[in-house]
Order: sequence, then structure tokens, then C-alpha cells
Amino acid sequence: MLDLVGEQSLSNLSGAEHKTMRGVLMPMISAPSMRDQLLPKINEFMQSYLANWSGRILDLQDKSHEIVMLLTLKMIAGIEELNSFTNELKKELHHLAHGCSSLRINLPGTPYYKALQRENFEIRKGKHEDYKINWNDYKSMVFTRAESSLESHQYFMLFGGGVRLCAGKELAILEISMYLHYLVTKYRKEVGKKKIVNTPKTEAPNGIYFRFSEL
Repeated sequence: MLDLVGEQSLSNLSGAEHKTMRGVLMPMISAPSMRDQLLPKINEFMQSYLANWSGRILDLQDKSHEIVMLLTLKMIAGIEELNSFTNELKKELHHLAHGCSSLRINLPGTPYYKALQRENFEIRKGKHEDYKINWNDYKSMVFTRAESSLESHQYFMLFGGGVRLCAGKELAILEISMYLHYLVTKYRKEVGKKKIVNTPKTEAPNGIYFRFSEL
């Protein structure tokens, strides 16, 4: 792991160095900061990114990787569009994820995904067409609460634990929640062929293609 993330990564620091770096980072991704500063930016980005998917056949696996990268680049460096640099960076991040991650994701069509759809449509009910998610909407989503039940699980620690608890945990949950909400409430999805493998990371080596149409 050290060879992948580097000796100066937060996950490798300890003692006073770890405490100092974590203390610098946490105020920028605290609940008040996410609510007042990051939530509006993520709202705007998600709606813009998903705006023109109707009538297209897209690889949802690739798009999900892409949206994480572009959102991060937008907040760090103000980069919002794909170019030769971001395309190369996406390839490198894909290789890094293979080395570091084995996260299993529920795919459209599963009972869990259908349950998430029902919840998201409840949030959307009664809102204007161009509405944006507010903090109360976000905190009412079941998957923002379900993760807490995994924190004490002895076999599966999604974001680590103790002093090594992922500093970006809450921001990651916010980004995933917003992406899922706008995706399931905006588009109808027809599933194409897919082949899922475990390597041990769950993925589709040939992509997961969907035809999207607006609801």
C-alpha cells in the first residue's frame, strides 16, 4: 500500500505529524463546510455533468470513475472538462484503484438499488424541476445513515477506524449520495450486456452499458 500512496500520505503518517495534518484537513471537510460551501458546488456539478445523457448509450462504470475524478479536479484546480491530461490521469487512477480497492457496489436492477430509487423519488416529490438537494434532503437519505452500521463490523471496515478513520469519509458519502440521487431520479436506464468479475475488486472488464432516457 505504501508503494502506491507514497511515504508522505496521511495514511502513512503517525504521531504528531498525523495529528497536525489531520487537524489542517478536517476543517475543510467538516459538516458545516460541506453544508455551506461544498454542497452547492457538488449540486451544480452533478446536474451539469448528467444534463445531456438522454438518448445516449454510455458505460456507467467508466462515467462513475470519470465523475469522481472531474469533481475532485474542479474543487482542487478548477478543471471541469476532459482533455489529454485528464484522460491520462483517469488511466492512472484506474490502475491505482485496482491496487488499493475492493469495494463492492450494488448495480441497477438489484433489490437494494430499487429501494434507493423509491427513497430518492420521495425526496424529489413536490419540488420544482430544477431543484437542488439541500442539507436536510441529504441527511434524510438512508445510505447516509446505513454506513454507520458498518463502522463497528469486525470484517468489513469501509472507511477504516479509530485514528486511521478516512478523513474524507463524510465528503465521499456526500458525493456518492448526490450522484445516485440525480442519476436515478432523472433517467430511465435500459441495461445492456455486462460481465461482472471479482479480481478481488468487483468490476466489469468490458464496461456496463446503459441506454439513458429522461423520465
